[in-house]
Amino acid sequence: MKSIIIAISLSLLIGFYPAFAESESQTIRTDKGILDVKLSYDEIISGQLTTLKTDFINPQTQRIQEHIDWKFSVSKDGQTIWGPTQISHTSEGSLNNLKYEFGEDGLYTLEFQVEGILFQPIPPEVATFEIRVGEWIETQIDSPSMQIDVGPSEKSKIPEWIKNNAGWWAEGTITDSDFVLGIQFLIKDGILSIPPTAASEQQEGEIPDWIKNNAGWWAQGLISDDDFINGIQYLIKVGIISVAEQTPIQTLVGQFTDADFIHRTSGTATLVILEDTRILEFENFETLGGPDLYVYLSVDMSASDYVDLGKLDKFQGDQSYEIANSVDIAKYNNVLVWCKAFGILFGNAELS
Repeated sequence: MKSIIIAISLSLLIGFYPAFAESESQTIRTDKGILDVKLSYDEIISGQLTTLKTDFINPQTQRIQEHIDWKFSVSKDGQTIWGPTQISHTSEGSLNNLKYEFGEDGLYTLEFQVEGILFQPIPPEVATFEIRVGEWIETQIDSPSMQIDVGPSEKSKIPEWIKNNAGWWAEGTITDSDFVLGIQFLIKDGILSIPPTAASEQQEGEIPDWIKNNAGWWAQGLISDDDFINGIQYLIKVGIISVAEQTPIQTLVGQFTDADFIHRTSGTATLVILEDTRILEFENFETLGGPDLYVYLSVDMSASDYVDLGKLDKFQGDQSYEIANSVDIAKYNNVLVWCKAFGILFGNAELS
């Protein structure tokens, strides 16, 4: 297979450059799970060339995969500003001299598209990276004049998977009451850290539209964590979210184990029961990329009797699934990652 050489331009240069010293890195699995892509770079300064060292890694062997056909593109503010390049080939499985000049501060999206492995074409798989450059000030969103003071020493900590719930709520996939109950649980259980907020005398019964808009913008990365926290504090202040009364919380936990030496799965499964809400959470989760993977609650490891919770959200990272109140948790206490197409177990966690 012939390699296609990318032309030199003012923005992207591929050539011979001095060795690269890593200081930051991200590893993202392609959308269909066939490869991990590791992107490493020094401090990025707008207006200067940045070396983007890239490794294509086999997730099964954790070794660099040789002979990769790839494309590269850069986007900003939803618009493609460079590429995609013509398809090119790396025999080593690494790109040591890929350079790009970020013209200004802001949030950039870098996309690597893999189209071939070991000289065999494959359906395109994409790994997407988000990189912040410089002292970027996020878009300011107008909201009511009420301001809630957040002391500089009061830091909020928000797990990444909560953004999924906020996005679903903003889209109308989950109801206002489900979202409020979920946030109350996260606060009471210490998962979501909110600075102390006193309730005001003026109470409200409905969630303002700007709160839901903020949740959607936050899920998309358009506003900061602190902006989202301000909205939650407002809901506490006007009495829509109550954190004063402690509701009994039940949790069942299990550790994922491999199905066999090929189908490997790791991480923690936690079933959280709060009033009428049941949520199955995966933390530090990782499984072998495979086709048609689903999450089951089953009576055993062979899926002889199970409840289908839906398609696996992603092969790596924290994620959550809602469980209907009608499901008998005592009976269906095995969490399975199951390949529906071939009837194969990829991993399981027994809840207790």
